[in-house]
Amino acid sequence: MVQSSPHWSTIVIGSGGILGGILTVVALVTKGIVDKKETQISDLTQRNARLERELAEEQEKSQRLITSFSERLRSIDAGRLSPEDAVRLREIFSLIKGFEDLHQGFSDCKRAAKWLDIRSKTWVQQACESVTRKYRDLVPRDKVKTFKDELTLYLTWVHTCLNEHGHTDNTPLPKFVSDPSITSPHPYVAAVSYLIDKEDWGELTPDQIAYLREVLMRLKERIGESFAS
Repeated sequence: MVQSSPHWSTIVIGSGGILGGILTVVALVTKGIVDKKETQISDLTQRNARLERELAEEQEKSQRLITSFSERLRSIDAGRLSPEDAVRLREIFSLIKGFEDLHQGFSDCKRAAKWLDIRSKTWVQQACESVTRKYRDLVPRDKVKTFKDELTLYLTWVHTCLNEHGHTDNTPLPKFVSDPSITSPHPYVAAVSYLIDKEDWGELTPDQIAYLREVLMRLKERIGESFAS
């Protein structure tokens, strides 16, 4: 025989009395809020992924148009143009070259960011092991986990700079680590220096490596500045 589901009032009051009922209601309400927030986060994640795909498609479309326009211009016989038009044509070619270089630069930054995303967890672990051996007095055992979490956030800053902006100007470091747990910048700077010196660049091209290295170097500077302010 199939048993009928217990009435909600039985669950709420039950053997725990009124207090147990209140706690149960609170738990149910809390679960409802959490579920709603998780749904919202999932929706935002999906929307963000869709926007990233649309942006990539638009960038590819723009690049194809620029390439097509450039090819058409190159088919023009410059010898048949007036001196003024020939100068304008060279200026247009220079602008097109600038657009192409900019597009390639963004592409290289995103590829470097992707590699960082792949290696971040391993990098943090390796850097932490190296630094805690050298700075045991500044990074005691009870602060190691927090230190690792902060290193992760610092690398998240690097990833954001590369993936979203292509530079570091519009990404304040305190938004990622506002109050470092370690009282000295040296362990953090040493960790970033370790990653730079390790040169774990995988199959990144020289330009992609240069972008990643540059932002890591800038991270060291920003860390120092944050402690000096």
